[in-house]
Amino acid sequence: GDYCAMDDSCTHSGASLSEGKLDGCKVICGWHKAEFDCKTGKLVKFPAKIRDLASYNVSIESDNVFVEM
Repeated sequence: GDYCAMDDSCTHSGASLSEGKLDGCKVICGWHKAEFDCKTGKLVKFPAKIRDLASYNVSIESDNVFVEM
């Protein structure tokens, strides 16, 4: 499968996205339902203007996962 990495804090009010839901390639904030693309960090859906998330390149080598920050 594909791996992705992004900031964990929602750009709307700081909720932890790891406590939200994953729907395909979207992560959905549990507080106000903002949706972000898991691969790019781009805001997909929200009724107010907020910014995209920072996203990071991920690579797998043997049993190691590397996140380029």
